[in-house]
Amino acid sequence: MRRIPISKLVLAAVLAVSLAACSGGPYQQGETFERQGSYELAIEQYELAAAENPGSSNALKAQMKIASIYHVNLEQLEKAAEIYAAVIEAAPEGEVGLEAQYQLGLVHFGSDNYDAAAEAFRSLLMAAPSSAQGGNAQMMLAQTYEKAGKLEEAQETYGEFSRLHSENKNAVIALEKRARLLDSLGKKDEAIEQRQDIVRKFGERSDAEAVVRLAAEELVKAGAEVPDIESRPMSEADRQMERREERRERDRPRSQRDNEEQTKNAEELIFGYNADEIMNEIQFDLDDQGTMYDAMFSMAGVLFTTADYKKSGALYHRSLRMAESAVGSAWDSRVSAIKGLSDVYLKLGLEERAKQLLEDAIRSDIKVIDQVITQGEYEYGVGDYQKAIDIWSFVAGLSAGRDSQIYYLIGLAQRELQNTAAEVAAFERSIAANPRNEEAAQSLAEALYYRAGNRKRAYLYQDIIDKKTGWQTYFDVGKSAMRYGYWLQASQQFNIGARAAAKAAERAAKNEDSRAEKEAVNASIGMTALRQAARARASESSRDEAGVELAALAQGNPQNALVRYAVGHLAELMNETEKAAAEYAKAMELEPMNADFVEALANLHLANDNAEEAVNVYTAYLQKNPRDKRIQGLRDALKAQTISVPSAAP
Repeated sequence: MRRIPISKLVLAAVLAVSLAACSGGPYQQGETFERQGSYELAIEQYELAAAENPGSSNALKAQMKIASIYHVNLEQLEKAAEIYAAVIEAAPEGEVGLEAQYQLGLVHFGSDNYDAAAEAFRSLLMAAPSSAQGGNAQMMLAQTYEKAGKLEEAQETYGEFSRLHSENKNAVIALEKRARLLDSLGKKDEAIEQRQDIVRKFGERSDAEAVVRLAAEELVKAGAEVPDIESRPMSEADRQMERREERRERDRPRSQRDNEEQTKNAEELIFGYNADEIMNEIQFDLDDQGTMYDAMFSMAGVLFTTADYKKSGALYHRSLRMAESAVGSAWDSRVSAIKGLSDVYLKLGLEERAKQLLEDAIRSDIKVIDQVITQGEYEYGVGDYQKAIDIWSFVAGLSAGRDSQIYYLIGLAQRELQNTAAEVAAFERSIAANPRNEEAAQSLAEALYYRAGNRKRAYLYQDIIDKKTGWQTYFDVGKSAMRYGYWLQASQQFNIGARAAAKAAERAAKNEDSRAEKEAVNASIGMTALRQAARARASESSRDEAGVELAALAQGNPQNALVRYAVGHLAELMNETEKAAAEYAKAMELEPMNADFVEALANLHLANDNAEEAVNVYTAYLQKNPRDKRIQGLRDALKAQTISVPSAAP
């Protein structure tokens, strides 16, 4: 049927009737048009409402309505994101601003812009971690990490949600999601423990029945024990009663005196000062400062800026103990106090104590490491690149989920200092920790091409950016992951690389390119072996299976250097030192130009306190390969630590 165009006069009449039917101001009229599906008319009315009193709560609500229409109804995500960002800027901490932050995260999530989505959800989580909206953001943050392939960060975030929002009906779902990710990461034992906790703690909750049943089924499949269900989950009333009993026991006069005396002794033993005496001298007014631990924390910061580190440390130490007794981990300044105390330890030369403090804190609150990263970013921003490197290096390795970011930042700082070798190593570590870190891959490609003069290898990492990764790239990333101890990532890269090499061999055979076919076949077999070695390193439960498969590969491929190298890794893991040394030596014999085998044998000697023999291994290699600057640097650094070094040099 032919459509009849509506004249402007008729359209005006329709609009007039619609407006007449709307009661109230522009906001209400906008709602009416929105319900009718007249989205453009609704936007016009909401814009009028926002213009009536710019910056007011009503104006912000009208802007949220406009953004929602663009987001949900019109699917104009860029426009929606722009409006949500404007609301956040106008009211960053208000209820509307927090909702805008959440919706902005959803927009980016729907656009597959996972980095931006994670940033939005993290910002909301930092602003209101224990709120319902903060809980929603935390769940979405975990899903964002999962979608982006950041499985380690995802499992950590699911676990954090379940601890922070244990009464939420989604807590048990988050725990099962975490267990599933732990399985994917090869952390089978942790996954089993997580599912056993689900059964024990949620077994009698009616809203968790399906998840508990699933957890039990997975435990049976894994051959693990299905634990008994606790009689009932501890209610909030039970927890309050338990805390009262703990406080009553803690506050018994003798116990109280003992605890206070131990704390004071610790302060005086480490710092030479007692926190109470410092506060008495200062005469803080608690009416202005809040609790005593808040007052101590504030004063500790002041003393730190005046370089009075020992007094600062005594106050940080006591404030943390007092806050822990009063409110547990809920103290708003806890992360800052931990970081402050760590800084004091560093200033006093107590590096191991500082690192242990951060390790313990990071296990319970990942925000500790984020604050350290931010501190380093400040130093980088003001041009103190070495200080930034020192700060980031101090926490590198303390959280697997943050390592890629940390080493990427270190690489940027090393680039500013023109330390090319250190720059390349940092970017390598960043990619080894997270092979999907395209920023690090791009930076490594540039460093290799423009500064290190290794164009062939630079092209491998440029392929990651160009989405045309071949088996050679997976092989290179896997080797880096093994070198730096990221065994799970190494296993994953070798697994993908082995399949890619096998396909490349098939293509070469069709093209009658025997050289390329042989190279790809050997690489596929070698990476299959290396994957087993990496699996064994990553998970104790995989060692027996890996050993059987490696033995078969070694028997069938005795001249494959990578297979011998992989067998050496497994032998070293099983403390079979002589066998490991023999396998590494055989790999070196088969491929004399491969520095990975040389480094493995040298490290084996170092692990057995034989630095001189490690130097000999490096020196023999350098006589044949004098241009390998990385191995030369390792040899020379080791030479400086040994008493007697052979005089022969390449």
